[in-house]
Amino acid sequence: MSNCKHFAICGLTDEADPEAGLCILHSQKPDKAQEAFRKALDSHRAKSVDYRLVLFPTTIFFGNTVFEKRCNFSGAVFSEIADFASATFSGGADFNGTSFKEGAVFHNAVFDGDVHFTMSMFTERASFFDVSFHGEAQFYSVTFTKEVSFAGASFKKSGSFAGSTFHMGGDFTGARFEQGDATFTGSSFLGRTRFSSPPDESVGLLFAKDVEVAFRRVRVDPPDALEFIGVDLSKCSFWETDLRGMRFLGVQWVRMPWTRLSKGWRNGIYDEVLLRAQEIKPYAKVETLYRQLKKNYEEQRDYERAGDFHYGEKEMRLRNPKTSPGLRLFLWLYKCASGYGERWLPPIVWSLCLLLLGSAGYLYCGLRVAGRLLPFEWDMWNAVVDGVPMWVRSLLFSLRTMTLLKPDDMVPLGWGSVVQTVQNLLGPILLGLAALAIRQRLRR
Repeated sequence: MSNCKHFAICGLTDEADPEAGLCILHSQKPDKAQEAFRKALDSHRAKSVDYRLVLFPTTIFFGNTVFEKRCNFSGAVFSEIADFASATFSGGADFNGTSFKEGAVFHNAVFDGDVHFTMSMFTERASFFDVSFHGEAQFYSVTFTKEVSFAGASFKKSGSFAGSTFHMGGDFTGARFEQGDATFTGSSFLGRTRFSSPPDESVGLLFAKDVEVAFRRVRVDPPDALEFIGVDLSKCSFWETDLRGMRFLGVQWVRMPWTRLSKGWRNGIYDEVLLRAQEIKPYAKVETLYRQLKKNYEEQRDYERAGDFHYGEKEMRLRNPKTSPGLRLFLWLYKCASGYGERWLPPIVWSLCLLLLGSAGYLYCGLRVAGRLLPFEWDMWNAVVDGVPMWVRSLLFSLRTMTLLKPDDMVPLGWGSVVQTVQNLLGPILLGLAALAIRQRLRR
């Protein structure tokens, strides 16, 4: 009889499994003697918090246990339910590579230190309901085969689920990420997963104001498996993630100014904000995110927000140096004229300017009543014809020209015909852009 291969952990001999050189705690036989295992486990719990590579053949209750030191369950296997309800991990814990085959219960547990679940596997349901993570919570590359609940959980520092897979979905309703970062980069959501504010809040603090959130390169299958309800996404990055099928209901996006000089704002995505700090600016990828969000909101018939994301899409194309010069010029004119067809005020202002400038142009170049000759030394600016001042006639002529009403009671002189041609071309375009923008904002 020799010492167990993991003698440094257990301090036992290989009496229980001499062929494998393992003790009763570390033996991988699923039918090992449960009574002997419990006796050895009770003895081990009294002196150590190191449970690495232990195979637990039956339901184990660690509920309400207070682990004074950092405990380690890395590589352990729980063949039946692992119950850690209301346990306190004063020094944090390691569950790296741990296998939970019949469910895991951690609800109301408290992790005062960092906790690591890297590459762990939850074969059945797992509950982290109302868990408090006071240190960093790392769930790197974790596999959740069945549903998992983090509802009401509190992440005081960073929480990372990078590379994790949610096969049957998860519930993050009322969970709070309060500091650090929240990372889901590279994760896969293959079942319905909800990030939702608490029922008593319209826009919850699921992700606190200073927390940066990453849903980058996320796989969502089916496309509508991931939903955000009443959540603040103003610091959430969706880099290289397909957003077309996701559900966004009552969420708050980052506020972006329409222009640098404008006090008005539009809904935007945090990835556009992040462009400013990057040396290589991937405009095309951010443009794709905007296009996907536009389609998403159009399908929800939320045309106002769809219009905001349409503006962001065109803005990214305008800024992209790979866009052809001709198209950039057209986009710039389109932006100046009507905010890419989404702002009704600019074309109205431009139309008024065109109306007034055209009227002034007619007065300067000359304008006469049809069928009448102008008197010699005619003062166009102060003249009155048939009781109507000429500046009023020129204003009405300018308005009718812009609206293609074919005014034939007045005749422009000299360069006035050029002014009339310009108004014939630009007037309907500007008024049409204004009408289009108003329709975009008001249609149902």
